[in-house]
Amino acid sequence: MLKILPICIVSILLYSGCSTHGSYWPGGERWREAALNAATDPVTWIPAAGAVAVAAGGFDDKISDWAREEAPVFGSEKRANEMSDDFRDYARYGMLATTFMVYDGEEYWLPLAERIVVEYAGVVATDRVTGWLKKKSERERPNGTNTRSFPSGHSSAAFAYAAMANRNIDRLPLTQGWKYAAQTVETSFAVLTAWARVEAGAHYPSDVLAGAALGNFISLLLHDAFLGKESTLRIRTDTQGGDTLLVLEKAF
Repeated sequence: MLKILPICIVSILLYSGCSTHGSYWPGGERWREAALNAATDPVTWIPAAGAVAVAAGGFDDKISDWAREEAPVFGSEKRANEMSDDFRDYARYGMLATTFMVYDGEEYWLPLAERIVVEYAGVVATDRVTGWLKKKSERERPNGTNTRSFPSGHSSAAFAYAAMANRNIDRLPLTQGWKYAAQTVETSFAVLTAWARVEAGAHYPSDVLAGAALGNFISLLLHDAFLGKESTLRIRTDTQGGDTLLVLEKAF
């Protein structure tokens, strides 16, 4: 499925970008703005800085050994491994639920289709970059099972889901208090996913911190570039040669 999905996503984006009435593909300025937003987001730079600090300070082994021996949150390595899958899934369900809850003006289905494509493009891109980095780093896992420890795929995926869900929550007609509560829950799923991988002995702390930063950055980059807070798909009428046409276009 993941091998077919990127082809479908690219095809949709390229097809949309070929319209003579409006371009789906963002311009350079929008990409730069989205990259800046993604890089300066606290959920990107704080974990990234934490990963550097933990690795440079030599704390990876100490924290990993303590987490595996004490298992303060999940009680055992086996339980932590199981819960890492569960919490990652909870983060994904949160993204899916909030995707359907956003309502953009008079239209619903077209913006919904757009959000689904963009958000899963972020997830797929995160998966691809994570896999590439794993192959390049060849870092052995704490439990010694293989050399695919850095960065954590569970963490990058969970934080990618959370980033998209939290952007969706920003657009819901809720009070700031309810938005904050919902985003806290969604982010907590990602955090628990990451920590569970440490207790399970599958990753070092710097692995999950790097995965968190990576997933958040890539998802926000694509979301803000293609969606943003003020971008929508819209339908307008265009009269040509006496015929009235319905035109789908991208508004940035």
